[in-house]
Amino acid sequence: EEPDKSCLDHSKDSIVRCNSSSGESEGSLRLVAEDGSLNSGVGRLEVLLHENWTPVCRDGFTQGSASVACKSMGFSGAGAGPFGCEGYGKKWCGTLAPELQLTCDGSEKDISACRGRAGSDVFCSPADSVVLQCRGAVHPKSVVTSSSKSSKSSNIKSL
Repeated sequence: EEPDKSCLDHSKDSIVRCNSSSGESEGSLRLVAEDGSLNSGVGRLEVLLHENWTPVCRDGFTQGSASVACKSMGFSGAGAGPFGCEGYGKKWCGTLAPELQLTCDGSEKDISACRGRAGSDVFCSPADSVVLQCRGAVHPKSVVTSSSKSSKSSNIKSL
């Protein structure tokens, strides 16, 4: 029997992740594709914050922020903005409201050195999530998630 169209186009596929974030460090980054899979080149930028993955808000997110995030994940750089998810389609936005704003000038070693705020001071909707396109993977094993080693010295205000 031939598979039906929904089987062939994967529109009804499900993704199950059986691991927790406990193996990742606070400040780790990841890119999440429109179907929820962890993507190695383009996706909604999420940061591990207080043991939960949270999207990053596009308010204050600059080309420098994109460059620091991509380089932290092992890429050589970032594609040009704009960084809002609407240009990619609603599925890229996800359903969680961002709880993190980041502003980097591009010279920072990782996002922990960037300015920003976290928690209840961030007023963004899921439609305000950053979708990022990174270029030129340098370290293929580190492109899905990356850990910021110096998160204790972060300038990000967590409330």
